[in-house]
Amino acid sequence: MPVPFAFVCIRLFASIDSSIWEIECMLEEYIQFIWYTGHFIQKRLQSTTGEDVMVIDQGKWNDASGPDFSNAVVRINGTTWVGNVEMHLRSSDWSKHGHQTDSAYSNVILHVVCEDDEPLYRSASEPYRVPTVILNSEVLSLFQFEYERWVSVKGRIPCEDVLPETPKQTVEEWLETLAKRRYRRKEELGQEILESKFGDIMLAEIVVSADAFGKPLNSEPMRQLANQVPWYKVFRKEWTWTEFSKWLLSMSGLEPFDEFHWFNLWGVQPLDGSWWKYGKMRPTSFPRVRVVQWARWIYVRFYLKKVHLVDIVNRPEEVWDEEYGGVVPGVQIRNTWLINMYPLAKVIGQLGGWEEDTFSWNELKPDQNKIVDQFVAKGIVVVTANDSQAIIELSEAYCRYKKCVNCAIGRYHLKKIKYD
Repeated sequence: MPVPFAFVCIRLFASIDSSIWEIECMLEEYIQFIWYTGHFIQKRLQSTTGEDVMVIDQGKWNDASGPDFSNAVVRINGTTWVGNVEMHLRSSDWSKHGHQTDSAYSNVILHVVCEDDEPLYRSASEPYRVPTVILNSEVLSLFQFEYERWVSVKGRIPCEDVLPETPKQTVEEWLETLAKRRYRRKEELGQEILESKFGDIMLAEIVVSADAFGKPLNSEPMRQLANQVPWYKVFRKEWTWTEFSKWLLSMSGLEPFDEFHWFNLWGVQPLDGSWWKYGKMRPTSFPRVRVVQWARWIYVRFYLKKVHLVDIVNRPEEVWDEEYGGVVPGVQIRNTWLINMYPLAKVIGQLGGWEEDTFSWNELKPDQNKIVDQFVAKGIVVVTANDSQAIIELSEAYCRYKKCVNCAIGRYHLKKIKYD
């Protein structure tokens, strides 16, 4: 008789304004965490079909796609199996998630669930029934109270009360992992941009700079603008700075334009001005200001050919000089632009002959924003952009979605409860 798991959901329903789907996904992560704690190690269990099951090694938690745990070691009726372990709320979720047609799940040796509502077979064509183990209420309740308290927190940091008590090594290692992950993802974006421009370094750098100048709200329309402009045709024309800035503003849809003239002269249509977002930003960050600042960077960098990429910070007077005449970007926003451009520029620079060491976040000052400030207030040390970008990754990918059981800091404190 399957053990009800509704008691785990009741408080989640009461405390979270979320859909049933989101709650169940959160609960599934909780099941994964219970397995991760190793509570089953050397414990004798029994499958739903009466087989003796002993967990020798619960395996490695898989943060990517595919089965939840890999390289697990489980002894079933005296035979030792090495393979993957998958977690679900109900056995029927296996077919709902399409695992029966996914070869990545062909090596699952054990299925762990709260409710066994249908027999599980490895695939539609294979009659082998995957052994299934049901979690009992005692196991589920081990960390239940603290876990539910965290996911109900409305603040940005669910574990803020215990965050200062986290061992320094745990925090440093986790933040370094997150920084590398974030940097790598931005490098991949740079590679995608370069490939989309067929290896053209200039065009790729224009799109990369557009992405950075548009953050946090307008990266998408800025990239669209960069992709839509016929740059080689544009650079063959003689421009004054005033002409170029007005032209790019009209191309962005933020200034009036003659549609017939535009299409016949340049072969493209300007952007729709409604694409730009304003949100809760200061006037100095409005789309029109950002487009003009970016236009100046493009004009000096690629039309006048006076500066290098890093001169956004090192020699700003060469870019936003007296001729510019607009809102000069502050030190912090220029640093933020450079932080976002570095990983993408590193990929482009490999073809341009630039020194790869130039593009390290450890060489840049940290971001200054509310997210970073909240973690600093809790004792997290931030010295370089590598530190601040790791914190932003932690906040955006884990704290925001209450994925505490997937976070090294959350795992440390939840596991610690067992021994307190």
